[in-house]
Amino acid sequence: PLLIYLVLLALAVYTLIGLMASIDADAVQERLAGKAPERLAGGVLLGLGVLFLLRGIGVIVAAEQSMPRTELAVLVADFLLRQSGGARNLQVTLFFVLLLTLIVTLYDRYHVVYEARFASTTQ
Repeated sequence: PLLIYLVLLALAVYTLIGLMASIDADAVQERLAGKAPERLAGGVLLGLGVLFLLRGIGVIVAAEQSMPRTELAVLVADFLLRQSGGARNLQVTLFFVLLLTLIVTLYDRYHVVYEARFASTTQ
């Protein structure tokens, strides 16, 4: 089914590009001159854009609350790697691994102290 969806998507994009290329912009502008309220149309488009942006932020926040932090970190790292073309700098990677090792080591050492210290308040 994935191949069928990809073919349908490709056909839809091809049709949309063909449709956009066949529109005579001057004729449309001539026909709509003075008849379409530009400010209202622009305001509606801006409002819809803001609503989509807020919905996207809401989805991200909801995913962050229900998704384990490690999975969220992997998704963020994947996004950032795609933005940089997948290039990885060895020095930066080793520094990140060092910091991650320090965080894990400190957590392993400290969580025992934390549990012993606050065990009486949680019971």
